Amino acid sequence: MLLALALLMLPMLTVGSEPQERADAGDGMVYICMGNGAYAYHRSRSCRGLNRCTGGIRCVTVGEAVSLGRSKPCGICCR
Repeated sequence: MLLALALLMLPMLTVGSEPQERADAGDGMVYICMGNGAYAYHRSRSCRGLNRCTGGIRCVTVGEAVSLGRSKPCGICCR
């Protein structure tokens, strides 16, 4: 009984966790750099195109990325 309760509560424990390493193409989530001069969105948080980001990295939808001026897919991780 206790094991069943623990298994039911497990998804609730992961809700506030870090974004996954690679955004799922199906859910439309991508990573963007919030620094000045950034123009692309990335499928992978570990993409070398994000290495020099100084403004922080956010996980957003593709639509949000475009509205924030990151309208091009990264030439490295979005091929």
